[in-house]
Amino acid sequence: MTSNSTKNYAILRIGKIKMGKVNAVAFHNLRLRETFNADPEKKDQNRILVGSKDLKGDLKNHLSKNGIEKFRKDAVVLAEILLTATPEFFKTATKMEIEDWERANIHFLKEKYNEDLLQAVVHYDESTIHIHACVCPIVRDTTGPRLCMKDHKNLSGKHNLVRLQSAYARHLDHFGLERGQRKSNVHHQDIKSFYGILEDSKNERTEDIKLDRKYKFPYEKYEEKNWFGKNTGTISIAVADKLNKSMLATHNHNLRQEVVNPLEVRRATLATGLKAQNNRMRELMRNNSRLQAQNEKMLAAQTLVNSLEDLGLMPQVKNILGQSVRERAKLDNEAKQASAARIRENVPAFGVAEISMRPEDEKEKQKQYSRPSPKFRPK
Repeated sequence: MTSNSTKNYAILRIGKIKMGKVNAVAFHNLRLRETFNADPEKKDQNRILVGSKDLKGDLKNHLSKNGIEKFRKDAVVLAEILLTATPEFFKTATKMEIEDWERANIHFLKEKYNEDLLQAVVHYDESTIHIHACVCPIVRDTTGPRLCMKDHKNLSGKHNLVRLQSAYARHLDHFGLERGQRKSNVHHQDIKSFYGILEDSKNERTEDIKLDRKYKFPYEKYEEKNWFGKNTGTISIAVADKLNKSMLATHNHNLRQEVVNPLEVRRATLATGLKAQNNRMRELMRNNSRLQAQNEKMLAAQTLVNSLEDLGLMPQVKNILGQSVRERAKLDNEAKQASAARIRENVPAFGVAEISMRPEDEKEKQKQYSRPSPKFRPK
């Protein structure tokens, strides 16, 4: 056991994993994909402490074993627990003490999660030794086993997690590890966010080199100076914030000019072309429907003509049609002649004589509309 003047703390963090991220977690834990913050020369020191390499297969078998066949698409299927300590503990600890620390962590996990502990991997190839443990959050109550991390007493809930941190620190107190301060203002960052920031930073540096970006404020000009006027190699928090904001603004401006704006122009062009193409397609479909209807009518008429010819009735049909056309023309001609005769004789079109008023009606009308006499006449 090591004896240090400074305090060393036991660290436990819990994250959520959904089904779509299970393979990504397994690839990271087993180093099946590139991990740029890990030392490739120490990769062989990593070990699987619990479980196998097939994390997703073990998860499916465990769910099936507990009778859990259906669950929500966005359900949390694994809880990833990070177990580690402050870096100073591993710098002074011997190999035997680190192995005892590993066994104590596995004993703690099995005591809390039993068969739900599916995998545990220890990493030696990063700056601080740590253990990644994957636990299936199955709740067993009167209704039977169900997948629910929110109701799990050792994985969720503020008071439950406070008790879990205390229990973990008590389990490792013989290594000289203590529990972190309760209700501290320090905000810890989860591993996923930390890796994401590192990856973004790496991509930005690569992009800056490709685009030959030059930022406005060089760091050398803002280094703090001591009493003798020499640079101390550090900058103040205010200056660092100023530099970060300037670099971020420059980065966003370049991103808009080089990526976003061309994509917006291309999207607008494609949208205009797609709209015109859709209009043309609808017009062609309407024309096609109209031509198809006309074609069906012509086919029906041709079929009728062929049937009449086969029966030898076509000449008779032609005679009947011709006679019908001649009779129709004759009737139209007679109607025109009758209309012309009525016009010449001034006979109403429907045989109704012109209506005239009776003499008494005319007198009544004149009386009704006669000029009114004044009430007062001058003497």
